[in-house]
Amino acid sequence: MYYSNMQEERYWLIAYDIRHPRRLACVAKCISSYAWRLQKSLFEAHITVDTMAQLEKRLNAIIRDDDTILILPICACDRGKRKICGLAGSTDPMQDSCMML
Repeated sequence: MYYSNMQEERYWLIAYDIRHPRRLACVAKCISSYAWRLQKSLFEAHITVDTMAQLEKRLNAIIRDDDTILILPICACDRGKRKICGLAGSTDPMQDSCMML
């Protein structure tokens, strides 16, 4: 993945499907230290590319071949177009609240 400024913070969606409950708990805890939980297995982060690389390294040390983690970069323009459904009154997770996708 190429970015012109590796230190500029970017938005990311992180989703996972982890087969073993112990690994699932470890993955969730690891991601939670970098991102906001949106749903049980979906997180949003606002971190640099370098920080995302650190998170990926930590996650790769936890998961096994039958696990899956999806990391999706989201540009600020597209993030601004998202629609929040459910949970009346929910707002942006960057403002310490809850968002449903």
